[in-house]
Amino acid sequence: MRRIFAAVVAAGITMTGATARAQEPTVASQVTVPASVQCSASFDSTISLTGFDVQNPGVADIVFVLDESGSIAPANFALMKQFVTDMINGLMTGPGGARVGIAMFSGSSRTVLPMTNIKASALNATAGIAQQGGATCIGCGIDQGRAIFNAATPRPEATRFMIVLTDGQNTVNVATFPTVVGNAKA
Repeated sequence: MRRIFAAVVAAGITMTGATARAQEPTVASQVTVPASVQCSASFDSTISLTGFDVQNPGVADIVFVLDESGSIAPANFALMKQFVTDMINGLMTGPGGARVGIAMFSGSSRTVLPMTNIKASALNATAGIAQQGGATCIGCGIDQGRAIFNAATPRPEATRFMIVLTDGQNTVNVATFPTVVGNAKA
């Protein structure tokens, strides 16, 4: 079974293990899922984002970028969907709660959910995701995540988080990946 890697791209946030720290904008391009995340029949997430107030999550815009390539085992793909569902249930606490969007990638990318603050829409979109298979273009997914942010009405008070879940084996556009990551940081 392959490990799943997570990356967080956010202004002023860096992810280290299960703890994020406020710093200059940086990207953790590959962070191994922390030991506190159980990859079994249940998926418990304890990702902590410093500066993010769970009691008032309206200050966050979050885009989930999910790897749907053929190298992701169906059981692991189901775990990713459950992770997103758990995050939506925990963070989207009402109309003023966090907004989320979802991008998928394999050899290309697609938007599954534009940025929304409607919890039912986010949960329905997540439940309806079907794995496409194919190659792995992580940069395509990150670019699609940026497109979701760019299409959304800006909220200056919101911190933007991009959470990328992948097995970390990029097979498409490898040479352009550093540029894509730089654009996401900017």
